[in-house]
Amino acid sequence: MEVVLMFCLLVIPLISQNVDQVGETTTDLLCSNGTEDSCEAFNSTEIPTTSAAEVTTATTSSKKSKTPTAKTVNKKPLPVFNNTTPSRPQPDCTCDLTRGGCEINCCCDVDCGPEHRAVFTHCIALPPIVDSDYCFPTQLLYRNNSNHQTVETDPGVLCVVQQNTFASTDFTDIPVITTKTAFNKKLGRRRYYSWPNPSLPSTVFDTETPFRDGSPVWITDNVTISRLGVPVSIGHSTLCHGTVEVTYLTDTETSCTKPLTTKAECHASTEAQFFIISSPHSYNFTQPQDCTEDVCIPLHNYICSDACIERTLPKPVFNDTTNICHNLIDTLEYKIYHNGSRGIVDVKGYYTLRNLSVHRDQLVRKRYKVTYLWAGSSDQQVFRRSGSPGYDRGKPVISGRRSLKAVTYNFSTSDWISVGVAGGSGYCRDRYNLLFGENIRTQCSLTVKGTCKQIQQQIWQQILGPVANLSEAVISSYGDPKEGEVEAWVPLLSAEPPPVPALTTAVDIIIVYSLVGPMARPQAKIIAAYLDLLPSANTCESNHTTVVVETSVRFIDKTTPAVTKFAQPPVYEIKLPQDFFYPFLSAGSGIHPSKEIMLLVVIFYNVVGEYF
Repeated sequence: MEVVLMFCLLVIPLISQNVDQVGETTTDLLCSNGTEDSCEAFNSTEIPTTSAAEVTTATTSSKKSKTPTAKTVNKKPLPVFNNTTPSRPQPDCTCDLTRGGCEINCCCDVDCGPEHRAVFTHCIALPPIVDSDYCFPTQLLYRNNSNHQTVETDPGVLCVVQQNTFASTDFTDIPVITTKTAFNKKLGRRRYYSWPNPSLPSTVFDTETPFRDGSPVWITDNVTISRLGVPVSIGHSTLCHGTVEVTYLTDTETSCTKPLTTKAECHASTEAQFFIISSPHSYNFTQPQDCTEDVCIPLHNYICSDACIERTLPKPVFNDTTNICHNLIDTLEYKIYHNGSRGIVDVKGYYTLRNLSVHRDQLVRKRYKVTYLWAGSSDQQVFRRSGSPGYDRGKPVISGRRSLKAVTYNFSTSDWISVGVAGGSGYCRDRYNLLFGENIRTQCSLTVKGTCKQIQQQIWQQILGPVANLSEAVISSYGDPKEGEVEAWVPLLSAEPPPVPALTTAVDIIIVYSLVGPMARPQAKIIAAYLDLLPSANTCESNHTTVVVETSVRFIDKTTPAVTKFAQPPVYEIKLPQDFFYPFLSAGSGIHPSKEIMLLVVIFYNVVGEYF
């Protein structure tokens, strides 16, 4: 018969002499370290109703009893006590943030009277004390998937439930520092983080140093020489109030808004044309207007719609009749072709234009992008991976199309799976690529028309974009996909759509991934993708011209525990030479071994052969 011993430490706070006048907020804890129910809290989230006499009786009985007895947990809400005197404050009442006023549900707040406590629903939990000597409820730690390890510092059977000598565990109260000498002395004893000193942007046009990674990129307008920059928003504002300077070989992407409230702002919504200097090391002219085209390279403009055509950038035009501003720049991408340290050889600007109405609250969002490409390369030849081989967090999720025997995909992120986002008016205007590991939720309004089938197809097109055809949509398992490897792509599974006339306007995209490879360098692999259709009250019979489209994206980690693998042990093969027994068996040796010796030799040979 096994005997199981359980040690418990029950610590009950001391009761003050004037407890009959002060309502005490206490929590009785019964802890047993090393068991499943390692810590139970009784009445911890309920308003205390214990009177002074009851507390005294409980304390006396616990002292006389040899074995602590747990109280019965009352799951029903207890009545609020009506003491006229507020509760005594605890040593550290962290929930009391209002001086001279009652903090709701802060049971240790001395400013709370009976009329305040009558509306309390629970007591705000105080922050726990992190100490290895205190009892810790193990059932609260369901799974630890962080970079930190949970270490059991004291595997004993006893632990501290509550401590009433707070001074013994307090940090040292360091006096304030009033002198510079004491300040430097105090900081010199510890290591601390220090922000790097801000470096002012270089305004010196250095013609001696060739291009390096991070060097400033210089432009000229035939009058002055300045650094190339793109507009950017500053702080919490979305307006284009600042400029980020472009550096050599560093791709840049920004987005900000500009107001479009007057006719003058319409005409001013254009981008300056410039010449880019191939390399400061090649510039040897006294005046910018003397610079030749091989050193001061002109900007070649391309207007993009269905295709990109090189032509002169049109200026914005305001229509007084319709109050619409035409030829507004929506996106602008500079593609800079270079030869490394020898400098820039060509620069191209790709523009997309749109028309917008001018009114008092109108804001136009513009997107700027700077991309560096090696001379002789093109967009069809350069592919930017989302990881190698697994996905990197924050990189776009790659999607493609599956045919009967192969999978194809484009190098442009605009053809990958994305969700619709609202513009300044709340209507679906832009698209946002799914980034690996980023859970998002978007909502925008969409104007639809046509039959039920046509309306649903318009909604699908807005929700999924390039992968609206679910029968062909596939997602790459890795950030470096291969077209021919069909098994490296996962299908975009989907629930059954509701019958007509119901419309599906809200979906939840669930992407499941796991970590594979060695623990030192794990790689993220997408193993499943599912499109969950959420219920919606919209129907195509309601004659809705506008519906609200909602899309949510979730990434779920289903990594299994790592398995330790060991290499197979080497196989030892030992063979005796063919003439090993010649000295014993040869007639010329003159030695005639006995039968016992021969038997021992045979046994030894067999035993050695079994082990090796």
